[in-house]
Amino acid sequence: MTTRRRVIVGLLLLLFILTLPRACRAKSPQLDALAQRLTGVSDARIDCFPTDGLWGGYVVLVSENGLQWAWSEDHTIYLDGGDCGALQNVLTPGGRTFHWERTFDGSGSIGQAMMHLEHEVTHVRLLSTDEGLVECTAYKNVWQDIKTLPLDWKVKQAVYKGAAYNHFAKPTTGPDAAYRSVC
Repeated sequence: MTTRRRVIVGLLLLLFILTLPRACRAKSPQLDALAQRLTGVSDARIDCFPTDGLWGGYVVLVSENGLQWAWSEDHTIYLDGGDCGALQNVLTPGGRTFHWERTFDGSGSIGQAMMHLEHEVTHVRLLSTDEGLVECTAYKNVWQDIKTLPLDWKVKQAVYKGAAYNHFAKPTTGPDAAYRSVC
């Protein structure tokens, strides 16, 4: 397959995934409860996309009168499939954490998932689109939220190491440098 065809197929796949109806996206009462606890918003929820690695996550902030930002009315945090799977394993009674706690490279770990979730929650808490401010604040706060997970203390420490790895692995130059511009 030519490079051009691969690009076209990739774009079509991305378009398909982004236009999936909400009913096709994985939902979880445990993840929704976590979003509600972290944001302080009673109807907050997490939508999980059935893909992994498409993005870490996002929230929709809308500009009101061009000056203030507000969280979109549906109060949804969007996470990719790998992050949702890691968090779901932690929050499900009897869920396995052994695999997830030991992947410090940032791929599919609970630490990565918590850092992505904390980053999106911080957008909501601060009502800010400043990626540097949000990332720095999220990193400072992620340990407090990891401590609330139903895990043993040593596992929580390992999860924090994964979150720290994810934060410090972000580039300081190039298009994603804004994430590390504050701290």
